[in-house]
Amino acid sequence: MQKKNLKMLNILLIIIMISIFIYEKYPYKIYNKIKPTKFSESSHLKNENFKQQLGLYEHYRKKGKIVMLGNSITYRVNWNELLDRGDIINRGVESDITNGFLDRMEFIFNVYPKLCFIMGGVNDLRKGIDIETTTNNLLKISKLLQERKIIPIIFSVLYVDKAYPNYKDFNMSVTFLNQKLKDMCAINGIDFINLNKKLSKNGILKKEYSLDGTHLTGLGYKAWGEIMSPIIKEKLSH
Repeated sequence: MQKKNLKMLNILLIIIMISIFIYEKYPYKIYNKIKPTKFSESSHLKNENFKQQLGLYEHYRKKGKIVMLGNSITYRVNWNELLDRGDIINRGVESDITNGFLDRMEFIFNVYPKLCFIMGGVNDLRKGIDIETTTNNLLKISKLLQERKIIPIIFSVLYVDKAYPNYKDFNMSVTFLNQKLKDMCAINGIDFINLNKKLSKNGILKKEYSLDGTHLTGLGYKAWGEIMSPIIKEKLSH
């Protein structure tokens, strides 16, 4: 009887270990009830916004101390107006993924910034890109910036609100990705800023900050800007 119980315990432990492995490697696929699209490393090249914005960035010549690298959440605001500055360059691209970020770093370098704020990962989750790939991409980006004496600052991925389909499942993946990003930043000496402390409550984007479940209202951007301003002041004072 004792041997039988021990055998059952061993089987249970094996099942738990396999479950943990699958969760860590494919958390989005477990939690999201909508089957993700098949991912390829060049999928961002099919994004019409990517093509259009890069076509414009090739002709932009303005330099700035600060550059914003991200997707539509970064793209949809005039950062200079928001923060009452004139030295911020917006390099957000609608619907972009972190592979797309890596593929357009030349348009970050040619701005010659001192700081680069980065927010990316939400579209990776939507497309079923595993968290390890997203984390590694953001680490590669940070190291490329550091090699050029540019300070990388990584923002957490924002939670979605209740208007987003399967928001509970999706936000569980956001939590897991943010923990991975936080750990990666701590190990590599990269600044990590958790926007969700102010913009979210109980793991959900606050209603007053949510435009459509994912994107931000004016109040949401104002709250984000209030987090950024003292960071910019501190970093540029050195």
